[in-house]
Amino acid sequence: MTGRATRGVAIHADGDIVLVGERFNRRTGYDIWLARLDPQGQLVWSEIFEHDRGFLFDTGYAVAWLGDDIYVGGKIAVEGEYDNRWVGRFSGVGALVWTSSADSGMQNGAIYGIAANDAMVVAAGYEDVEVAVATQWIRAYQP
Repeated sequence: MTGRATRGVAIHADGDIVLVGERFNRRTGYDIWLARLDPQGQLVWSEIFEHDRGFLFDTGYAVAWLGDDIYVGGKIAVEGEYDNRWVGRFSGVGALVWTSSADSGMQNGAIYGIAANDAMVVAAGYEDVEVAVATQWIRAYQP
């Protein structure tokens, strides 16, 4: 059994749409799901990002276009740790270009917003600093 849930959406200047969220699979758990649709809503491509083996909880929450590149923010779970903040850059055809994750130690963290322009890509979310105490987190990346 598999299922998908959309968590974020962005529209390109040419009208294409990109969706990000999660895909559930009984073997691997939740993986980051990314899909591109044309202006008529037809699927152009769909990709799954599985960063690790095992039953884990990875989710994409936010997405932004910059030219034909797609930036995704979310969280990845690492076995033996809690949720880590995660940002990924994908080409316009869905190929992974790079990823960046930040370990929150034994605390949770996630990216819930992402924005991009020619000067920078900014990701924002949270990081637990201790049990039940979270702080805002923001980072700029070079496009």
